[in-house]
Amino acid sequence: MTKPKNRFTNLHKTNSLIVFVLLFLFANKMSFSQTITLSGGYSIPFGMYATKDFTQKDAGIANKGYAIHVMFEDNRSRRVINPYFQYTYNNNPFDQDAVQKYIKVISPNVIGVQGYKPWVQNILMLGAKANYYHNNFNIYGKMGLGLAWANTFGYNYYDTTSGFDVIKRKIAKDNTLALSIGLGTSIRLYENVNLTLGYDLFYAKTNYGKPAYVDASGNPIGTSENYQAPLQTTTFTIGLSFYLAQINQ
Repeated sequence: MTKPKNRFTNLHKTNSLIVFVLLFLFANKMSFSQTITLSGGYSIPFGMYATKDFTQKDAGIANKGYAIHVMFEDNRSRRVINPYFQYTYNNNPFDQDAVQKYIKVISPNVIGVQGYKPWVQNILMLGAKANYYHNNFNIYGKMGLGLAWANTFGYNYYDTTSGFDVIKRKIAKDNTLALSIGLGTSIRLYENVNLTLGYDLFYAKTNYGKPAYVDASGNPIGTSENYQAPLQTTTFTIGLSFYLAQINQ
């Protein structure tokens, strides 16, 4: 009999595969879209993803970072609601000082902590975008569902008294369903170019398993507890929208 945990893992992978196939098919359709928007800006974590409270085993200790969005919108006619496809790269450094303080409580002889990998998520999203059009600008709201490829942060720390010169916390990875909502405005600059200001909120439930610790030679030392820090971040971005063809009225 399949264990409940294995059934959940298999279901999670199946759902992720279904979403990926849908995203691929939708991306193929959206390659003929009318508008492409390129934007970037701040990524501000919140909730468990940002907390430095180490009494919470899923504390994400994420700091402010940056995000890059590429959005394709199918607006071949001036509709109130248009489908869209979006790729997001999100990067949040982790708080090295908080990690070092925590480790020194456990092992006072730790020399230091050096990060080698930040939090990173690559997100593909499809959804619906509601628009209010005016002569020289439009206001929009949007909601999407997609797939996130996520990895945890990684770091090295040094403690010669432990018998290991270097201890490395390896990154762990997960692919999971993601949700987003967003608001923004697009202001006309030229005939086919708009300035776009946007706000997006992302959420994804994750399960990274038990991140491993290894020595300088890569030999396993041990593992941490099961780690499930969710992705919880908001992005504030600025960019340009390019209209590839005239919108049909």
